This record gives sequence, structure tokens and C-alpha cells, in this order.
Amino acid sequence: MQVEEQEALQAKITKLEKRLKTAETQCQATTKEIWQMEVELERARERADEAEQNVARLEKQLAEAQQGPDSSASDALQGKLEEARLNVQLLEQEKETADEARRNAEEALTAAEQRIELLNSELQAAQQSQALQDSVEQLRQATDEAELARQERDQAQLALRDAEEQLEQLRAELHQVQQNEALQAELETARQIEHQLREALEGLRSENADAAQLRAELELARQDLAETDSLREALEAFRQEAAFQSEEQNRLLGEIQELREQLEEARMRAATAGSSTEVSRLQDNLQLHQEKAALLQQRLEQLQQRFELSEEKATLFQQKAQEAEARLAENQSRGGAAESEVRGLRDRLERMESRVRDADRIFEQSEQQMREAEQKQQESWQRVRDAEMRANQALVENKKLSDKLAEHEKRAQESDRETQRLAFQDPLTGLPNINLISQYLEFTVKQCVRYRRVAALLVIDIDRFKVFNEAMGFKAGDELLAKVAERLQQAIRETDSLGRKGEDEFIILLSELNVGDHNHPEARRKAINQHVEVVANRVMQMMGPPFTVQGQKFYLHVSIGIAICPDDGETPQQLLENGDTAMYHVKETGRNRHQFYTSDLRQRQEKRLSLDMQLRSALERGEFEVRYHPVVSLAKGKGTLVGVEALLRWNHRIDGTVGPDYFLPAAEETGMIIPIGQYVLNQTCTQMREWLSYGLRIFASINLSKRQLLQADLVECISRELSQNGIPPEVLYVEIAEGFNTYNPEMMDQVINRLGNAGIRVAIDDFGVGYSNLSKINLAYTRVLKIDRSIIEGCPTDRQSSTVCIAAINLASSLGLLSLAEGVENANQVKFLAKYGCALAQGYYFAEPVTPAEITNIHRSKKTWKI
Repeated sequence: MQVEEQEALQAKITKLEKRLKTAETQCQATTKEIWQMEVELERARERADEAEQNVARLEKQLAEAQQGPDSSASDALQGKLEEARLNVQLLEQEKETADEARRNAEEALTAAEQRIELLNSELQAAQQSQALQDSVEQLRQATDEAELARQERDQAQLALRDAEEQLEQLRAELHQVQQNEALQAELETARQIEHQLREALEGLRSENADAAQLRAELELARQDLAETDSLREALEAFRQEAAFQSEEQNRLLGEIQELREQLEEARMRAATAGSSTEVSRLQDNLQLHQEKAALLQQRLEQLQQRFELSEEKATLFQQKAQEAEARLAENQSRGGAAESEVRGLRDRLERMESRVRDADRIFEQSEQQMREAEQKQQESWQRVRDAEMRANQALVENKKLSDKLAEHEKRAQESDRETQRLAFQDPLTGLPNINLISQYLEFTVKQCVRYRRVAALLVIDIDRFKVFNEAMGFKAGDELLAKVAERLQQAIRETDSLGRKGEDEFIILLSELNVGDHNHPEARRKAINQHVEVVANRVMQMMGPPFTVQGQKFYLHVSIGIAICPDDGETPQQLLENGDTAMYHVKETGRNRHQFYTSDLRQRQEKRLSLDMQLRSALERGEFEVRYHPVVSLAKGKGTLVGVEALLRWNHRIDGTVGPDYFLPAAEETGMIIPIGQYVLNQTCTQMREWLSYGLRIFASINLSKRQLLQADLVECISRELSQNGIPPEVLYVEIAEGFNTYNPEMMDQVINRLGNAGIRVAIDDFGVGYSNLSKINLAYTRVLKIDRSIIEGCPTDRQSSTVCIAAINLASSLGLLSLAEGVENANQVKFLAKYGCALAQGYYFAEPVTPAEITNIHRSKKTWKI
């Protein structure tokens, strides 16, 4: 719902702003109308005063005539007096009507002002309501946040109080627990029992240590018993081995006995036989068995000793084991009693510890609850502080929003004022723009139609401003426009209105044209034109001095189209269109002048627009053709072909072949001269390449317009064409009109220097008909001085033309230039030029502009012309 209310309020504000703007516009128009009425009223009063004075004078003359004898004079004066009195009455009625109309207009103005004040108050109220609504909404949000913070703070305080109550309760319980004497006594008893238990445990631990030592000794004894068992096993093994050794010894003893018997038998046989060998062998064998028997006897003795030692050790180990077992049994009996006592103490201790743990748990729970309560209390206080801080922040934010809202309102008002200013004022020059001028024009047209007054609209366009803007840049163009606006402001009266229509167009509205009483329309129009021409001439005079832009001087001219109200239009749109038509006609016919609108100008304008479209389509369809006008050398007593001038022709589909004067001005104005000039350059270079292949080495010249000279890549384009066609630069001349250097001498000098550095030579065209300063041209790169056909036409019959022509020839010779006469039509002109040393000539006497094939035929036929 609030969003819908805001949208409705915004729509209401927008509607009020539109109504306010409309009311202000009506108020301005009414103010202007009242001002005009006051002027008319003052004039009516002056005319009434003059009429009253005339009546008084006539009454005086009538009184004098009535005293005289001539009654006819008296009757005539009486008639004039009656007519004067009637005129006075009419003037009084006109004055009263004008006064009443002024009062009505003032009342309407007062009503409009009251309406504006009312709309302003409504708009301010709506804006204040919107601002108040926004502020209320933001304040409501801040209030809601503060209320939320307060609720959180209240909840936190309640939680804090609950936590404090729980804490107090726990503290009471803890205090009650601490004051319980029985529990304290039981705790003391538990501590004593714990002490006794600890002592018993210590004793038990010491006894256990002794028992452990006994166990260790018992274990050692058991190990000794195990060792005894192993010894017994070893003794048994020894016994078995001793038995085996005894058996072995007995066997050896038996063998020894057998050997002794054999030895005795051997001795007996030896004694009988007388052989001692067998006896010796038996003796050795007996000796060996005796040694083995001795060794066995020694081993038996060792085994017997070890057996006896093991017997003793086993007996000793067995005694120790018995003693350890006895001591272990005694300790075990003592440990059993101690363990039963310890178990009792432990049971009691466990019961006491259980009660102590329960008390500790209760105490810890109380402390935990107390800590939780304190933590809750701190959290509650923190929430209270956070809520208060958010409430303060909300208040601060609300204050910031209020300040920001006020700042936005201020900026919105400033933006509205700036928008209002920009809607009716040109930001570059500070002049009224087309919107405000249109309002003035509409008001003036209504006044002219209603009261049969006369006004004039001057549409002013800066000549070749687009060329200047492209060459110097937009910043320089803006600076130039501001300076032009200053001079135009100085050229008009305070009662006239000056405004900027577009990029390089300005408008002057002459609303106070007092041309007197003229009954005849032609006399009236002549008086109007004379009055307007004074202003137009003053404007052109103000444009005469050079403009200094970015440290350079420029000469500018303006074209002025004039439309008279109500003769040339009874609506603002008609006046603007007709003024534009007259201005464009000036541009087409030479510029730098003014032109009143006539009915046939619109047809010409429509034809010019049609010509622009036709030029574009003609270039696309290849309707242009380059023809070449021969240039003849006058040396050696005969005329020979040395060069050509490239001239453009248009093979129009309807009008046939037309010359450049028909379409080049429009091409220069629209910018089509650049692609058309590129076409001429391309065709000329291609044709020169073909002629060079035939052995025809002549120069060719092409014409450059101002727009082409200001082309940034002019030299690069020409050099590229020459290079692509393999043509030496010195055989191409570019023709520049004599007066071009007056537009911007520094820029022209730069262009000529760049052309010369590229090897391209310059020819000064139309010399003798314009204003130029040759000292501003770099003559090092200038080759030809072309004398204009208007001078050649009078030679040799006209003395002045002949003198000028001879002076031009001598000037060219003294400057090291070739003189070239244009427009040679007859043999006398040729003889005159040859006599005074003119180097070159061209004209219909030699040939018309011809096709490339005819130039080739002239070369092949080696044609010459008689001088």
C-alpha cells in the first residue's frame, strides 16, 4: 500500500512539474505580449498626442480663417478638423482598447503568476510530502528497530533477573550444604579413615614389598630347583656316560689282556722262529690300548668330580627353596590378614568417597549453575548494550538519512534549474537555443499576424566551417563558434534576439521593424528589405576582421538567409524553412552575402538536394568522365603539345554531358568532392602510364579545391597513385586557385611544402582575378603561373587587360615561373602572347577538352599550331 501511495505521489509530482513548466512558458509569453502591448500603447498615446496637437492646431487655424474673408478655407479647415477629431476619437478608442487589452493581459499574467505560485506551492507540498513520507518511512523503520532492540533488552533483563534468582537459590543451597555439621563430621571421619587406610596401605605396601622380595627369592629358589633338576639330569647323563666309559674301559682292559696274551705267544713264536716283527707290532698295539685306557680313567675321574659337585649344589638349592617356601607361606598368612583389613578399610573408604563425590558433584553443579547464571547475566547485559547501541545507530542513521534527503532535494532543485537552463540555453555560447528562439518566434509571429506588424528572421551559417572543423579539430571549432557568437551579439540591437540553431548556424530575430506607413506593397517590401539589410551588412562587417584561434588567424565569411514575417510565412516552421532555403541559395551561388527568400528558391533547394543524391549514384554507376585540355608551348615559332589539364565531365542520363560548374559547388559543400577528386587522380595517373608506354612524355595537371587541400592524407594519396602507376612526380602538377592562401596562409604553405617535398609541383590558377600574397607561397615548389581567361579575353585590343597580362608574364619570368595563358580563342591573342614571352597557352583556339585517344592522335601525328 505504501508503494502505491509513493507511486501516486511521484506521478502527481511529475504532473505538477509539467503543469508548472507549461504555466511558466505561458507566463513568459504573456509577459512578452504585455511588453509589446505597452510599446503599442505608448505609440498609440504618442499618436493620440500628435492627433490632439493637430486638432488644436487646426482649431487655431479655423478660428483665424473664420475671422478672415475666405469662407472656403474655413470650410476646408472645418473638414480637416472634423477628420482630425474623428482620428483622435479613433486613436482614443484604440488606446482604450489597447489599455483594456493590456489590463486583461496583466490580469491574465497575474492569474498565471498566481497559478504558478499555486502550482509551486502544490509542487513543494507534494515534494515535501514525498520527502516527509520517505523520512517517516525511514523513521518508522528506525523506530521498529529501536523497539525490537528494546524488546530484546527487556527479554535480556528478564533472563538476567531469572539467572540472578537461580544464582541466589544456588548460593543458598551451597550455604546450607556448607553449614551441615553432620556432613562435615562425616567428611572429617572419612578423612581420618582415609589417613588410616593410607597408613595401612603403606604398611601393606611395605609387606607386599617384602612378600615380593620373598617371591623373588622363591622364584630364584625355584630357578635353582630347576637348575638342580637340570643338574640331576646332567648327573644321570654323567652316570650313563660313566657306565659307558666303564664298559669301554673293561672292553679295553680285555683287549689289553688279549694283546698281552698274543704278545706272549708272539714272543714265544719269535723265540722259536727268530722273527721280532710281529712282536713289535703287538707291543705297539698294546701300548696304544694302554694309553687309551689311561685317558678313559682320567675322564671317569673328572666325571666323578663333576657329579659330586652337582650333587652338593643340588642339595644346597633344595635347602634354599625349602627355606623360601617356608618364608613365603609365613608372609602369605600375614598378607591374608592385612588384605582382609585393607579390604574392610577400602569398603569403608569407598563408601566415604562416594558420599564425598556426591557432595562434590552437588557443589560443582551449584558452581556450574552459578557460572551459567552469571554468563546469562553477562549475555543479557551485552544484549541490552547491543540493543541500546543499535537504537543509537538507528537514530544516527535516521539523522544521516534526513541530511542525505535534504542534500538530494537540494541537488534535485539544482539539477532542475540546470535542466531548465540547458533546455533553453546553448551551453557552448550561452545564447538561447532553438527551443527558446522558437518560443520567441512563435510569439512574434502571432503578434505580427494579429496586429499586422513586421518581423524578420535571419538564418546565419558560417561558410566552410565543416572544413575548418575537420582540419583544426572540434576544440578549435568550439572556440571559433564562441567568438562568432560574441561578434554577432555586438552586431544587433538590444531589442533583437540572437540564438544558436545548430552546429554552425545562428538565428537573429528582428521583432521591432518600424518601416513607416506604405500603402503600396512594393514600397513597403522595399522599406522592410532596406531595414533588414542594414542589420545583415552590419553582421557581415563584424565577420570581416580575422579570428585568432589557437594562435592562428582565420578569415571567415557567413551566408545569411532572410525571411520576412508575415510575407514569407505565418508560422515559425515556415519562416525557419524559408530562411534556410535562402541561406542555402547563398551558399550555392558564392557565399559571403545575404539573400531574401523568394518563391523560386525552394525549387532550387529541392533541385540541389536532388543533385547531391545524383552525384552519389553517378560515381557508383561510372557516369563521370575525365577529358584533357591540351597545353601548348609557344616557343620556337610554333605551338607544340607539352601537357594537359584534367577536366571532369558528367554524362548525365537526362541532361547529357554537363560541365563541372553545374555540380562541383554542390560536391564541395556535401563533401563528395573528396571521392570525386580521388577518381580524377586515379584516371589521370592511369592514362599517363599508358601515354608513357607510347613514348608520350607530357605533364598533366589536376585541380584541387579547398576541401581537398585540407584533406589530411592528400599528399599520401597522390604519392600512392604515382607510385602504383610508375609515374615520376615531376610530371604531375596540382593547380591551386590564387585566392586560396587568403583563407589560411600558414596552412596553405604547409600543404604546398608537403607536396613539394614529395616531388609534386604547384601551378597557381586564376591569377589576376583574386587577392593573393605571393610572399606567403613557397615559390621553390611552384612551377606555373596561370593567367586567368578574363584577362586574356581583352588582349590585345583592351589596353588595361593587355597591360595586366604583360605584367603577369614579366612577374612570372622574374620569379622563375612558367606563364600559362588560359582561354586563348584567336590567333591575335596567340601572337600577342608569343610576342611578350608567354611560355604556355591553352584554349579553344588549339583544342577543346578531348578524350585520351585524341591526345594520343595529336602525339602520333606530330601536330603543331601556327603562331
